[in-house]
Amino acid sequence: MKKFTLGFIAGLMLALPVLALSAPNLAEKLKGKILLAVEDKGKTYYVANDGYRYRITTATAQKVFEKLALGISNSNLAEIEENDLGISPDSQSACQDKTVEKIVYVNNCTGSNDTTDNSSTDNSQTSQPQETYNYDSYYPIILSLKDNKDNIIKSSTYNQYSGIVDYTSATTNTTLKVGDELILTVEAKDPQNRPLFYNWNSNSQRFNELIGIENGNYKYTTNNELRYTISNEDLQTGEKMRIVSQVRSEKNNYRFGGGNYDDAIFIDYKLSQ
Repeated sequence: MKKFTLGFIAGLMLALPVLALSAPNLAEKLKGKILLAVEDKGKTYYVANDGYRYRITTATAQKVFEKLALGISNSNLAEIEENDLGISPDSQSACQDKTVEKIVYVNNCTGSNDTTDNSSTDNSQTSQPQETYNYDSYYPIILSLKDNKDNIIKSSTYNQYSGIVDYTSATTNTTLKVGDELILTVEAKDPQNRPLFYNWNSNSQRFNELIGIENGNYKYTTNNELRYTISNEDLQTGEKMRIVSQVRSEKNNYRFGGGNYDDAIFIDYKLSQ
C-alpha cells in the first residue's frame, strides 16, 4: 500500500463536502466515509465498519488503512475505474528526522554438550523479525499494552511500530464474562524523561463513570496499570468492549490537541453472558 502524503490530505480538504448532520445512527450512515473536521483545523477522520472514527494523518494513514482495508485481487481491482484528485501518489512530503529504536532478538540456545560446528549453517529461517519504533524528539510514545489474558498490543496511534505481526492487531480472541478481572499495563516513553500521565476509557458507560471520565473530561493518573472487573452493565455495551489507554507527558501542549493526549492505544474484547 502506498504511503499517504500531505498532498493527499490537502486534496481531501478541497474535495470533501461539509457535513452538518445530527442523528442517533450517524456513525452507521457514515461508515466508509472520510470526514473533514471543518471546525477543528481541518482534521481528517475515517469512519470504519466497526462504527469508530480513526484519525488520519501522514503518520497514521498507512497503519490505519492497512488494518481496516479489504483485500482485493488485481483482476477484481481492474474492474473498478480509477480516478484521482490530480495528486501524484508518488509525491513526497516533508519529513522530520526521527530516532528509530531497533530491538533485535538473538537466538542463544546452544547447549553445552553440542560440539557440532554450525558456523556455516544458515539460521535465517529461525531468526525473529526486528521490532522498530519511531521516536519523536518532543512527544512521548506508547511501547506496549499488555493484559493478564496473554494479549500484547504494540502498535499505537503514533509509534509506527513494525515487527511481529501478532502485536499489531488490537482485536483479541479473549471473551469476557461477568466477574472476569482485567489487569492491563501500558508502557510508554518520553524523550525528555518528563512525568507521564495515563487515562483509561471505554465504550462502556459504567467503565467511564468509574474510571475514564470526570466532569466531562478525561481523568488522568500517574498509574500505568488498570484493574477492572466486568459487570452486567458492561454487557449492555454490545458484543464488543473496547478499552483505550491515552498517554501524555507534563508540558503545555500535546500531539493530539483535540483530545489533550500524545499517544493512544486500544484493545478489543468479546463479551458474553
